[in-house]
Amino acid sequence: MAEEHVELAAELVDGRLRFSAEAVAAAGLDALESCALLREGEDLWLMPLRDGRHGGLLFKRRNAHGDRVVEAVDFFRRHGLAGAAPRRLRFLWCSRRAAYVARNVFAKHGQDD
Repeated sequence: MAEEHVELAAELVDGRLRFSAEAVAAAGLDALESCALLREGEDLWLMPLRDGRHGGLLFKRRNAHGDRVVEAVDFFRRHGLAGAAPRRLRFLWCSRRAAYVARNVFAKHGQDD
């Protein structure tokens, strides 16, 4: 899989993915309005969507500083992470899929790597 070294740090808390304004800016996602989440095996994929009018989950601004959140409580509940302890995730850009991937998010004792 062709991956570039573009990283996007996030925190998974209570079914919400939280991103700092700095992480969003470093990844060039300042204008992003929505995204899609997909589970593939033990991995979590985050796909930026060009236009929020076409669905997906909102990539909402949390505060004036520009921190963002994706509220995906139902998604994470369906995949067994409801009530899981907060954890940090590291997404890497995959140019072949035009999406970010966080490895081993759904592994029983998985750690982000």
